[in-house]
Amino acid sequence: MVIQRRLVSTLLLCCLCVQLLCPTGAANAFAPDIITVEGRGWGHGRGLQQWGALGYAVDHFWSYEQILQHYYSNTTSSAIADREIKVHITRNNEMDLLVTSAMPFTVEGIQFYGGQIARLSANGPYSFNINQSLGCADLGYAVYQFHPGRWDTSGRTFIEAVPLNINSAVDDLNQLLQLITCDRSNPALEVSRRHYRGSLGLIEQNGQYTFNRVLREQYLRGVVPQEMPSSWGTLGGGLGMQALQAQAIAARTYLEAISRRRQAKGYMTDTCDTVGCQVYLGASANGMPLDFGTDFWTTTAAVVSTAERIRVAYDGSIPLAEFGSSSGGWTTPRAELSAFPAVVDDGDDIEINPHHLWEKNIQRSDVESMYPEIGQLKEIKVTLRNGLGEWGGRTRQLLLRGTSTNTTVDISNWAEDPFRRGLGLKSDWYRFPQFPEYSDPGFWVAKSNGGVLAVGTAK
Repeated sequence: MVIQRRLVSTLLLCCLCVQLLCPTGAANAFAPDIITVEGRGWGHGRGLQQWGALGYAVDHFWSYEQILQHYYSNTTSSAIADREIKVHITRNNEMDLLVTSAMPFTVEGIQFYGGQIARLSANGPYSFNINQSLGCADLGYAVYQFHPGRWDTSGRTFIEAVPLNINSAVDDLNQLLQLITCDRSNPALEVSRRHYRGSLGLIEQNGQYTFNRVLREQYLRGVVPQEMPSSWGTLGGGLGMQALQAQAIAARTYLEAISRRRQAKGYMTDTCDTVGCQVYLGASANGMPLDFGTDFWTTTAAVVSTAERIRVAYDGSIPLAEFGSSSGGWTTPRAELSAFPAVVDDGDDIEINPHHLWEKNIQRSDVESMYPEIGQLKEIKVTLRNGLGEWGGRTRQLLLRGTSTNTTVDISNWAEDPFRRGLGLKSDWYRFPQFPEYSDPGFWVAKSNGGVLAVGTAK
């Protein structure tokens, strides 16, 4: 009897151990209400990485040429002369162009005095109105009706306001043109006033669109501080300037590449002013400088010191020199839509980078809402990675196990990651510590209330 009791006790202990240590316990339980996601980097990881560039400059003492050669390894340094470009000002899409200046300016040869407002509108192809106005709430009176406009090389017509001083390098706001933006839902309401270097024009292209004609090097003064903090130039006793100079060359290269693509598609403008191209906010907003003065001397110096420098591919073509915030430790390979080979990004782990490693909590219910076919979520498994970096690299396939069915989420690249997009994750490089991956050591314990507790997790 003693032997039998010991045998039964041993069997019960074995069963308990199996229940506690066997991973199948997790398969029959629901996922936690709050699911933790650990991740690396921020953005697509293609090309130059801004935090990595700063890390290489400040911690590794690299020059901007070394930084560029690292991220754009299949390119070399070259030069291209300055030129006029046209920037699509998207904030004024399908709206009249209201322009003013503290100094006199002209619209197609028609004189406006300092402080007057010109209101430009398109009636259709080859027909524009030039009015003098008091602002957003005033349509004004006609100065020239049915102006035929001028032809652009793209075959479209436009009219243009030109400042008295055509030198777009001046930092005196009184000499620059100012775009008055009106509210879309209430066009009589003024939203902002923004100064631009160069001229401002209106093009008719199945609607009316505003553009800024400006020298490329002056345009870059407005781009670089929007894409990389100007304060970085002072870090490391000034070593951070190397990161800003690398950014300036990347931005110049990107512009020349996207300009050629847009021209091939018949666009009148070379680029736009949003993240779809490069962020460009002009010289000032409501009188506050955006590309000059004590806050922006570093970015201006970065543009000037690298003037006309770009990267070119070995066949002489200009690559789309994409850049992003933080790679997490490895950049994205060419197989995943990058124009450049993947590289280890040791600079990314600079101590002040908040995106090198990150954590976010998501709701189980949000996952179930995104994938209702699974029923209630049991677990999330990363079943495929790209093989580059910690944890096996960027996530390329997920398995969502639910009470009704299982769903596989295939992820070919950063843009094609519905899980990342739907849940607002910083990058496509992530893992779920509450759900150890198949290669991870660890075990699960099922709680009496049906919840799941991870006792052993991935390291």
